[in-house]
Amino acid sequence: MVSLEKNMYFIPNRCVVRGNEMFASFNIGPIPADKTVLSMDLHIPVPIFGISIPVLVQELAGGWDEALMATGFVPARGPVIATVYTTPMLNECSTSLLAYEYRWRFSSLDNHGLVVQMLDPYGLIFPYDQPPYLIVTTD
Repeated sequence: MVSLEKNMYFIPNRCVVRGNEMFASFNIGPIPADKTVLSMDLHIPVPIFGISIPVLVQELAGGWDEALMATGFVPARGPVIATVYTTPMLNECSTSLLAYEYRWRFSSLDNHGLVVQMLDPYGLIFPYDQPPYLIVTTD
């Protein structure tokens, strides 16, 4: 059993779902400065489907908020973080974001968040009522 004593759970401070795309950002600044982050995993809710679907995780390179996104705005995209694959009949996939921990934690102006996109030909959409979340493990 995994102990939650040194784990922190973060929900997005901003999140917008547009069909097969989900835009989210996380404020991880509250992690105590004297703690070393050992892992930082993004958990992505996905629709249950019978086959594996690729999911692209990409950094955002520009600012945005929910009101701006409601007008049709699309923030600039940065580098691809990962391509992960769903597991058939499971409702979640995950990837490590540990490489972004220092910058997102100590230079919050560089943290515009990320976009997650399902790359499938079936028209699957992200669930609106299930945001992504981070689990951060510290020493």
